[in-house]
Amino acid sequence: MNKKIFICLFITFFTFITPVSAASLKSEVYELLSDANLNRSDQAICTEGAKSDLSLNEDDRIIPASVSKLYVFDYALSKIPTDFRYKTTFIVNKNTLYINGSGDQFFVKEHLKSVMTELAKDKTLKIDTIVFSSGFYFNWNQAPTDVQMALFTALKADPTFPLAKSIKVVIGSTPYAGIGTQYEFSSAPFIKLLKHTNNWSTNLAADAIFLQLGGSKGFSQYMKDTYKAGDDEVYFETGSGLRGNYTTCELTLRVIEHLDTTLKAKGFATTDVLTIPILDEGVLRSRNIGAEYPTTIAAKSGFINFHHTLAGVISTTKAPIYFGIFTKYQDLLETPTAKKTVEAIANEMLDANKKILKAFPYTPTPVSVSDTVLKKL
Repeated sequence: MNKKIFICLFITFFTFITPVSAASLKSEVYELLSDANLNRSDQAICTEGAKSDLSLNEDDRIIPASVSKLYVFDYALSKIPTDFRYKTTFIVNKNTLYINGSGDQFFVKEHLKSVMTELAKDKTLKIDTIVFSSGFYFNWNQAPTDVQMALFTALKADPTFPLAKSIKVVIGSTPYAGIGTQYEFSSAPFIKLLKHTNNWSTNLAADAIFLQLGGSKGFSQYMKDTYKAGDDEVYFETGSGLRGNYTTCELTLRVIEHLDTTLKAKGFATTDVLTIPILDEGVLRSRNIGAEYPTTIAAKSGFINFHHTLAGVISTTKAPIYFGIFTKYQDLLETPTAKKTVEAIANEMLDANKKILKAFPYTPTPVSVSDTVLKKL
């Protein structure tokens, strides 16, 4: 074979099998930003662990939106065991049902039915008064008056419950400490609650966990102790990310890597908390992320006015790739465009590493009533 032809063929073959370069990925991303009229200086995009690592304004202050929840999960797993369960106590004294709350943000109508079905085994019972303490949340309601109304409505809606014809629901001032027949409702294990929170981006749960752990003060101390990151770099007012939070793309990658390492050290997988787009139930099921490379990306998305975000982990045959995409725009009419651009950038990251992508071994197991425990004390 002619030497020049051989060299040409070799170069062509080598180019074909080599993953997209960092420069090529950067140019693709820049083109996507340009097409969407997103000012490059306002965006922050970064990856770590790939041949095609990308860094755009990674040290600039950004608004994480619901990606904040990944920080809260990392913080929570440093304090709360993965098998922890919230325990809500139900006490029946004559015709009054007392509910002592435990901070369980996940107690919903299906759980109430489990409790009331158990109480209905006493055929003589006719509850006419329900008193609940602080720390009792119901059906995604937190404010006591909202809980009161939601609980009253749910109780009246089911004729199988052991209730008198007329009932009243009362906001208690303190947990009940008197006598009565006691039942204990235990939530699903904490690790499953985190997965549910991530899948559905449940703001109530993230905010409640954040406050239970010490709020902004406790979180700031954790960030200083764990990441040497002060309030000038990261500060959270809320666990949900709905307001008052800022951080950097670079720190986000460190937090996700730490969360991932913590999960694995505790015997869990990345996907036990992060969401697989399209496959998992929740907010990422309908997003155009990873369709061409199924189950190779696990993530958390975020959105508040003027900001669309996405961060997570890409699975490869080598080291995991941690990534963050934080967009900012000036007009709310640009929201759909920014959302699609985030999806397109994530897909470009996958395509840039397609030669080494590896599917997460994963089957969805949504949290259910069967994950909870109800027992008579």
